[in-house]
Parts: sequence; structure tokens; C-alpha cells
Amino acid sequence: YQAELVKLRRRSVMIAASLPAVAAVLTTALTFALAKTSPSYAADGPNFVQRLSSLSHASGMTQGYSLGMSLFGLVVLIVTIANTTGEYSLGTLRAAFLAQPNRRAWLAGRLLAIGSALVVAFAAALVVGIATAFVMAPIRGVDTSAWVSGSGVAAALANYVNAVLGAAFFGLLGTAI
Repeated sequence: YQAELVKLRRRSVMIAASLPAVAAVLTTALTFALAKTSPSYAADGPNFVQRLSSLSHASGMTQGYSLGMSLFGLVVLIVTIANTTGEYSLGTLRAAFLAQPNRRAWLAGRLLAIGSALVVAFAAALVVGIATAFVMAPIRGVDTSAWVSGSGVAAALANYVNAVLGAAFFGLLGTAI
């Protein structure tokens, strides 16, 4: 676990860890900016544009966040595959197994480190996504009273847990491949 945390402290990893927050701001702002005042149905398929009235529901404050974080599962998958492949090709994976011959302990430490990084990065993304929603709501005339209710907080936590678990699954898959 400690060895994996050292690798996660690199500058490039820190920059990558800020990407979920950037995505949360962008997807939340776009969700509000593109929201329609009335429903519009596409004749040729589903329409992913939100209605302003749905943004005033308890889950409205994190709709943009959940959209942005759903894409990060694939990013986590690609990064973990590239990381494991790079360690294998450079021979550092062999050195890691010499230092920790118990592969279950190595895998548990790696997954725990990746999970810790995901929890922190996605929590920061949730905070900035919610802040962006509160900035955008008055601009578009969205009522935010349901957001600060118990069901609004529960919806935000549910979206956060779903995002972290989804990305953690892709991290596990990328490490195992």
C-alpha cells in the first residue's frame, strides 16, 4: 500500500487526479446551460438534454456530476492498464513482487491505494460539481430548495458512491488485465 501511494504522489498523477473536478464543473455547467424549458423528443432516438424542471428535483444538483463521473470509469480502466503494462515492460513489476512475494497482499495494497485516490478525487469533484450547480441554478431559474433537503443530500451521496464504486470496478479490471 505504501509503495503504491508513493507512485500516486507524482506530479502527473496529481494533475490527472484533478481531472474529475474539471469534468464535474464542465458537465454540470453544460447540463444547466443546455437544459430545455419544455420536453423535446428526438424522432430518431433518445434525447439526453435535461429539462429545467427535472433539475429542481432532489437529485438535480448532482445530475451533471454523475454524467461526468460515468465517463471516468473508462479513464481509470485505461490508466490502470497502462500503468500495469508499463511496470511489466520496465521490469518494475518483477521488483515489486520480489519486495512483496505475496501477490494477494500486493494486489490488495494496489487496489486500496487506487481506491483511496478515487475517493479523494471524486469527493473533490462532488464538491465543485455541487458548487457549480448552485452557481448555475439562479442563472437558469432553477429552484434549489429540494437540493438541501434530506433527500437531496441522500441523492448526492448515492451518486458519489455509485461513481466511486464504478470507477473502482474499472480500476480492478484494469489491474487484472
